[in-house]
Amino acid sequence: MIELSLVVPAYNEEKNIVSVVNHMTTFLDIHFNNYELIVVDDGSQDQTVQVLQTIDHTRLVIHPLGTNQGKGQAIKEGMALARGKYCFFTDADLPYPLSSLTDAIKEFKNHQCDLVIGSRHHDQDHEKDYPLLRKIMSKVFSLYTGLILNLGITDTQCGFKGFTHQAKETIFPLVTIKGFGFDVEMLFIAKNRNYVIKTIPVNMTYTEDSKVNVIKDSLKMFWDTLRVRVNQLKKKYK
Repeated sequence: MIELSLVVPAYNEEKNIVSVVNHMTTFLDIHFNNYELIVVDDGSQDQTVQVLQTIDHTRLVIHPLGTNQGKGQAIKEGMALARGKYCFFTDADLPYPLSSLTDAIKEFKNHQCDLVIGSRHHDQDHEKDYPLLRKIMSKVFSLYTGLILNLGITDTQCGFKGFTHQAKETIFPLVTIKGFGFDVEMLFIAKNRNYVIKTIPVNMTYTEDSKVNVIKDSLKMFWDTLRVRVNQLKKKYK
């Protein structure tokens, strides 16, 4: 079995995707003997796919969706292709250090857990640079998900998460949310399967060109959280 799969959703990343993929493969070549890097293009309107196809690396898998479907769906489709013993996803703008992968693998091996997820809340220096509105919405959303779903996880939206192969095979086929709210649904499914979830601290580099619309996407995520509860009542996660 492949040691590690890394899924990266990409949308309109033609300017940066070559340097990102090169940075990732350089790190992965050093630290892993057998891996795959799966870049899922989420219906980009620029030349992201064409630029990706110029990269010559045997470990790179390019999976175009054709139409824009949302980050959650892009990751779900990437995970369906993933063959690794450990399967991770991270964001295309490299907000988290790739060393988090090796930290997470150690956590998997030392604690026999099913998921390892990143948490940004330990990094006070990062929080100082984070836009005030995003900090407020993040804290409110955390309280809201705790109230509605009782997840017991303070940072559900961190874009760095890893799964054992067996856990990802169980969780992702049940995910229904295609947008940013998919993290909450995915973690809710994992908790309901009694999977062991470990959290590791990750340092995040905030970029101004984030594709998140704070107000619009936050409102969708609030609604998606209610959808998860409704789906649970309808026994859709059985």
